Amino acid sequence: MAGAAAAQTAVVAMVAVAMLLSAANAAVNCEQVSSAFGGCVRYIRGKGPLLPGCCDDVRSFANSLTTTDDRRAACICAKNIVGQAREINTGNYLGIPRMCGIPSFTVILGSC
Repeated sequence: MAGAAAAQTAVVAMVAVAMLLSAANAAVNCEQVSSAFGGCVRYIRGKGPLLPGCCDDVRSFANSLTTTDDRRAACICAKNIVGQAREINTGNYLGIPRMCGIPSFTVILGSC
């Protein structure tokens, strides 16, 4: 019984270390995600059209996500932004990649 508990503790510790190493290796932070969508604020709030500059910024950011860790970090940040934001049209926010012709980024914003 004690051996099983020790094994479970070891597995939990290994998973925690793997998660920390993964997060440490990700070069993307939430400030970058916010910045990438900065030109889209009026559209995200449902108060204006989707502007070409918004698409350019989001496309550039999406192209910078070269690793799985980068894409995962961007996804988690995007979800956190949606969860914390006020005056946000979630459909507009999550639809930006599709509207800008960046289908691979749609997957990133959809599920982590």
